[in-house]
Amino acid sequence: MKQEKYTDIRPSEVAANKIHRHLEHQLATMPRTYKKTLIRYKDLAYLLIDCLDMILKYLTRELLSSSGDDEFNELTDTSNAIYADDDIVEIRRKLEESTNLLDTYDKLTNRNSIITKLPTSKDATDSDKINTSAMAKLYAEVLDSAAKVDYGYAEINECAKMINYWYSTRIAYMASHHKAYNIAQLPNWICHIILMYGKYHANGQPTFFINSLKQWCDNANEDFSNKYAIPKDITNLGKSSYMNDYTPDALVMYDILMEKGFLPLVTEDKTIVPMDPNYIVNLTKEHNPTLDKMIKTRFTKQAKYIKDIGLTPSSSDAKAEGVEA
Repeated sequence: MKQEKYTDIRPSEVAANKIHRHLEHQLATMPRTYKKTLIRYKDLAYLLIDCLDMILKYLTRELLSSSGDDEFNELTDTSNAIYADDDIVEIRRKLEESTNLLDTYDKLTNRNSIITKLPTSKDATDSDKINTSAMAKLYAEVLDSAAKVDYGYAEINECAKMINYWYSTRIAYMASHHKAYNIAQLPNWICHIILMYGKYHANGQPTFFINSLKQWCDNANEDFSNKYAIPKDITNLGKSSYMNDYTPDALVMYDILMEKGFLPLVTEDKTIVPMDPNYIVNLTKEHNPTLDKMIKTRFTKQAKYIKDIGLTPSSSDAKAEGVEA
């Protein structure tokens, strides 16, 4: 007779106890924490809430249909069933409270963050507030450095190089020939390029988009009447409400680009319009709600999402992470 297998809860208990001890230590010592780490703690909270929700589903299922084997049939006793049901109600109540607390935290974070919302073209028309030369110099230096970074994945490397090509080719030309271009839109344009690259990557055509953008830059510089900093289709993408324009690919790549290349552009200098680490996230939340869960867990499950979208490792470290994932 085939013996039925039962899963061991021990690994989950060990992991949960480690997390519990770590968080107890953090609360007791209250060390200074970087903003990015705070975001990761929030993602961890959402992940743990998701775990708790799965535990509740498991407990509820066992209440409704427990094993016929006496050894695994404790919940069939009436008193135990009532007790267990009350426990589940209480756990659900605490889960709801925790979720509401996180929602409140999100609202407070968004309200207080200095980089939550980038200026629109209207907001940024006051030239007295923007140091044009300093902003152009900072973006040129950071994008050039970012193009030389190995992000661990070939597609992200190519994306960084493509953005630097666009800036050093088209924006450099605009700065010398069309001085009226709106420099305050630089961070928006970069995000829209990444959004479009993510869309083409999701459709299996990232190289086509890179070549098309480079060709557009070259052709635009040969046509003095062309006053556009980026192609119209990329500009329009930034206004799109079409769900499929906002992809997991763009979310993953933007996070990695921000972390390893563009972080110096998240500046508190009020004379320079900064990059917003949440720009693509906020657009995706608004237009593609199917990715809400991914947004909440995109740091804690980054290796999984990298594998899901099919990024190609460019280094031994990335390959090792891919094996672990």
